[in-house]
Amino acid sequence: RVGCLLSADKMVPVVEEKLRAYGLAARVCGIRTPAVPPDKGPKGAQALVRLYARLGKELVERAGAEVLVLAGGPLIGW
Repeated sequence: RVGCLLSADKMVPVVEEKLRAYGLAARVCGIRTPAVPPDKGPKGAQALVRLYARLGKELVERAGAEVLVLAGGPLIGW
């Protein structure tokens, strides 16, 4: 069971379509994004790690994710 962490709500439909196209949609138990746009969100590495850790924890505890995938340009390198 895979949980996806994205940087922006606008990317959710794009990722969902790609997952369906690649036959992976059934493996994904949820997609989460921060409540604020990337340019309005927390600044600094530690704040971003805390934000995505909370989102990931939610996917693990509530949706049963066993693996978390960081997706989206702003998350490259994490």
